[in-house]
Amino acid sequence: MERESWSAPYVKAWTDDYAQVRLVDADERPDLVARFAVAAYPTLVALGPDAGEIARCEGFLSAPDLLAFLEQSRTGRSRLDQLDAAIAAADPARAAALRVEALREAVRLRDWPRIADAWTAAWASRALLNDDDRAVLVDLPRRIGPDAGPATAAVERTRAAIGVPVPGADAAAAREWVRLSLALNHPGDVATWYAADPRERTRRDVLALDYDAVWSAFVRSRRGEELIRLFAGDDPVAFARGLMADDSIQGPPGVSISAALRTRILRERVLPRLADLHGACLATGREADAAGVRAIAESRLGEAAVDEALNRARVDWGQPSQLDSPRTDPR
Repeated sequence: MERESWSAPYVKAWTDDYAQVRLVDADERPDLVARFAVAAYPTLVALGPDAGEIARCEGFLSAPDLLAFLEQSRTGRSRLDQLDAAIAAADPARAAALRVEALREAVRLRDWPRIADAWTAAWASRALLNDDDRAVLVDLPRRIGPDAGPATAAVERTRAAIGVPVPGADAAAAREWVRLSLALNHPGDVATWYAADPRERTRRDVLALDYDAVWSAFVRSRRGEELIRLFAGDDPVAFARGLMADDSIQGPPGVSISAALRTRILRERVLPRLADLHGACLATGREADAAGVRAIAESRLGEAAVDEALNRARVDWGQPSQLDSPRTDPR
């Protein structure tokens, strides 16, 4: 703790302002061990001005947990209580940001009812949040897991209130529904919605805003035939060839992309998509197309990198983890 928690800048700033810290070696001060009845290590004991014990904590604390313990010891109020008071006194924009901070604190405590309340309040003021704080809201279901009781139920209620986007719906709201659906593990709902009519404007707008999320819905729900038809135009080899083409990666006007950067982009951004496509082909019995997609990827990135990516994607599609599809030249 001395190295990882007490040395954190914000913990040091707090102790400089509010307290004196003494780190005691139990072997050197058995009298203090006896006086404070210390039975586990490390033990934190907070003392008041009269040297009487105010609070105690046993076991390792991370820097955020240590700061919360210290502040509650000083004020008698938890960090959440302090944030609630600050929210009540703040202007709307500041209050919205503080609500996200309260959500983070409730998540740290794994306090499901408080998470539900904090998330609902933060969501209601999301229009005032920056992109990072809005991302915290959408990412909440993944962070708390599927069995968080009232917290998960609050997110589900919000998703239901948004409702399945209808033709002409606002693209930003539709994107929120897509993101929450995926975070709550309903990829099939997203795939069904998009596959209904991908030409409809709201769906196209959501795809433009968040291509990765819509693509992920088809992969996670294992809708291989539809993914190949809707995204690859029913020709996965031609689609793969287009993604791997040099002119598919463009820099800003007047700025050229080096060969090393182009290869990195292909490996980090394009290869995972081709791996998904390869898995979809195998899952739908299109072995020749799968071999063609793999051959195109290997021609640019090499066998080792491609095999690793394809192996991961095969598992996502419910295929055996070993790579056993035939190797042939692309069509």
